[in-house]
This record gives sequence, C-alpha cells and structure tokens, in this order.
Amino acid sequence: MTSEPSCLPLSEGDVVLGRELLQLAKSDRTVAENRFAALARHEQDQLILNAAPADRLELILLGEHTQELVRALPENELHRTVKSLGKWECQELVEVASEGQINFMLDHDCWRGDKLDSRTINDWIRLFMDCADDQVFRLLTAINVDTLALVLKKHVKFDHDLMIADQYYCDPDWVSGSNATIREFLERLYALEPGLWIRLMGWIRTHSKATIEADAVQGHDARLNGKGFPAPSLAITVYYPVDFDVEAVLG
Repeated sequence: MTSEPSCLPLSEGDVVLGRELLQLAKSDRTVAENRFAALARHEQDQLILNAAPADRLELILLGEHTQELVRALPENELHRTVKSLGKWECQELVEVASEGQINFMLDHDCWRGDKLDSRTINDWIRLFMDCADDQVFRLLTAINVDTLALVLKKHVKFDHDLMIADQYYCDPDWVSGSNATIREFLERLYALEPGLWIRLMGWIRTHSKATIEADAVQGHDARLNGKGFPAPSLAITVYYPVDFDVEAVLG
C-alpha cells in the first residue's frame, strides 16, 4: 500500500496547544488568532494535522491563509475532517481545496463499489455551486471529466441537436436536466466555459451509457490504485473476513 498515513504520531505538546487555542478562541478570538499566527508555518501545519478531525476546522479558521493550510493537509486527512463534520459544515475548507483533494473526496464519498451514487454527487455539485463566486468555476471544472460525463449522462435530456459533417452542434435551449441542481449546473457551466460545455454535451450525446460508465469506473479504479487503494472488486477479496484455525496457526 502506498497511501499516506492517516496521521502523524500524536505530539502531546500539539494536542495541549490545540486545545488551549480552541478554548481561548471561545473567549478572545483575536488573541487566539495572534497566538496561532506567531507559530512557524510548519508548526501550524503540524498542529492542524495532529488535531482530531473534528477540531481541525476551527484551528484552520484561526489562520490568515486558509487555502495554504487546507492544501497542506494530506488528501485522506482532509477527507476525514469533512466526513467527521459534514461537507456543508466544512464548506470554507472545501472551496479552497486543491483539485487532487476534491477528487479524492469525490472518489471516496460518491462511489458504492463500481456504482456512482447520484444523490451524493449531486449534493457535492450543489455545494460547489454555493461556494464563493471566485471558486465556483475552479470547483466545477476540477471534477474528473469521466465522473462528470457519467453524472450528466444519467441526468441530461436532449430535445434537439445537430451533427453536420462530423461536427456536433447543440444549444442550451435544446438541453434539460432531470433535477434543479443539474439544470443550474448546466446553465452556470455554459456561462463560465461554453467550450467545455459543448465538448461534454457532444461526448455524452454520441456515446452510450455503457461506454461512459465503463470509462468512469476505469478512471475511478485507476485513481484508487494510484493512491495505493485496491479497486472495489479486489478490496472485497482483500478485506473479506477470514476465520482462522487458531490451533493450526499456533501449532
């Protein structure tokens, strides 16, 4: 396995200092922020990493440079934090997360084996669209394109389109989404990046659901393997409970 460890060995000093800062922030946030700012940058990162996931949000928000502190967290640790508190509660962290961190969370939160959970991915897209205006385009276009194509294939309906000399033509008025989140997503993506919009529409219109789903599953498995996680089909065999014959093992 090549994935990063879930956390570094806990430092008693970090734990005590983290608790002191969180307690201080309740009575005098400015003093807590100044004390946090007085730490060296590597000390801030270590303090946040060694904190319990449920405490990280408040510690990060004590810092002046939220984006730098969030992106210093290993992908799996940011995911643990968001899972502990809830993605909506961690919106300030999510909206400044790196592309790698975003897709790590989507890959681990939105798939059930080799099936993409439509409700969960729609909720993430809704969250992205509710983030700060200067982050929305970055977040929407950070989603791995194979995953995004599968989401749209399931929820987009074409009322009309044209193919002329192998060139695909489509107009926003000819496309509709099956729910409000997808409809707003299509509108905002077209307004922000019409070239990407038309490429996505052409791809999902001219390829079968089976092909797009296979590409998405393959991409998901490849990303998991790249992070040191086994593919879902292999994980079933790797982690399947085994009853050992204790006497045979000891004998």
